Amino acid sequence: MNEEVIINRIDTLGELKNKLEGRKLIYCDEYCNEYAIVNIRNSFEFGIAYADYGMDLMFGFDDKNDVCYIGSGQNLLLVDFRNKEILFNKELFTVILDVISIENTIYVLCDLELICYSEKKEKWKMGFRNWITNYKLLENNRLWIDCEGDECIINLPNGTVE
Repeated sequence: MNEEVIINRIDTLGELKNKLEGRKLIYCDEYCNEYAIVNIRNSFEFGIAYADYGMDLMFGFDDKNDVCYIGSGQNLLLVDFRNKEILFNKELFTVILDVISIENTIYVLCDLELICYSEKKEKWKMGFRNWITNYKLLENNRLWIDCEGDECIINLPNGTVE
């Protein structure tokens, strides 16, 4: 984790609520078993309760718009850290594998889909028939994906397949 985000893990929901002292608490799942206080760039601090899908919280920054995208299980949060508000908390179709930041554009790679966000909104989305089993960022504008043996290369700026 870089210095832009500080995560303070908490053992229980009750303890989290006590430590927040009235600050915002975000629930990312119906059943939560992980709790933390998240501080983004020493500017905005809030609590988060989420389910453990075997992946840690993932962060992607869009500095042009002063926002941070947070991947947590199947949920994607958009946080405006300058204005100290949560813009959205969306439940996605499948679990998030990675949140990739490239020049203020965010790519959210899930088990069965890839979603591009720019200017605080969804720019494009593509779905896959099979589970993503491997992936690699080739350059800042291309992503190689292996879906259970079916491979493709995606041009990230526009979501087209080579």
